[in-house]
Amino acid sequence: MNPIKLSELLKRRPGDFLALIDGDPRYCGAVLSNILMSREEGAIFQMAREHVWFMSRFGDVGSASDGDKVYSESPEYFGRWLEIGCPGVDIESFDKYLKMKPL
Repeated sequence: MNPIKLSELLKRRPGDFLALIDGDPRYCGAVLSNILMSREEGAIFQMAREHVWFMSRFGDVGSASDGDKVYSESPEYFGRWLEIGCPGVDIESFDKYLKMKPL
């Protein structure tokens, strides 16, 4: 999967990206083809997921508050996750999604 396409998908459709990263059954198969391999990959995946969640909830605003909680985006973790091959998600699901809903 092209990291530029994934970045563009996050920018344009963060809610859909979150659904995909969480394994939405409309697009994801029963078998993951890209499972987590190490603790480091797991930590990077979790922080990348938090970044995607932030973007889907607040948009590209840097930081935001919700009541007494303050949240911030983590683009460096998202970028690192892309660099190491997006462990923890089924890349084929992103391909399937993009065929169904091109950018």
